[in-house]
Amino acid sequence: MDPRLTQERYLIAFHDARPGLTSAAFAEARDGQGRSGYDHLVDEVAAVAAGGPVLDLGCGDGHLMALLLRRGFDTVGVDLSPGELTAARGRGLSTLARARAQALPFADGAFAAVTSHLASMLMPEPDRVLAEVARVLRPGGVLAQVLGGGPPDDPSDGFSRVLALVRPHLSVGTPRLGDPRWRREAELAALADGAGLRLVRFDRLALDLSGPAADVWRWLATAYGVAELEPALW
Repeated sequence: MDPRLTQERYLIAFHDARPGLTSAAFAEARDGQGRSGYDHLVDEVAAVAAGGPVLDLGCGDGHLMALLLRRGFDTVGVDLSPGELTAARGRGLSTLARARAQALPFADGAFAAVTSHLASMLMPEPDRVLAEVARVLRPGGVLAQVLGGGPPDDPSDGFSRVLALVRPHLSVGTPRLGDPRWRREAELAALADGAGLRLVRFDRLALDLSGPAADVWRWLATAYGVAELEPALW
């Protein structure tokens, strides 16, 4: 079986069973300025794309779309999970499409900006994704994305210690997701250049995931593979 299809089927099943999981966990995760990753994306778009329209790749339950709409941006969302798209419609959002980012169903130059929150780095074939982004962006348009970087490389960090305890119990059947080049600045810059885009900035965003055990578990539960934990560990 094509490993790309295995990845996508796993992600669809995961999110169909848990729509809204990512936004519920990360909407409250803040950096030192009190801003979430979603807030950073909205501000990036507001700085360059007055009014939109904006395309949100991997829109999930529409949390980022709703924030953009409140700021006056026409927004379209794309996701592979029917469950997430149903949740987005439950927010009153209607400009939604089920499609792969590698083959977007939109005209050339249709958008002033493209956003993605913790989604694009899960997508295989980043060269094709970025080529499609370049195609649907207007001249001067911007791609703004938040890419998961994992916990800090610090053995004293509490979240890192929790992950270290959990990892041995995760299912070995969970497929490897995405492409590591999304997370590496030089390789992402090369991919963007190949697609006709330019990597303007690659910022490090540190989010505070501290809090009561229930909150830490909610964040941890967004990690793929946790759903397959041995039942006795729940």
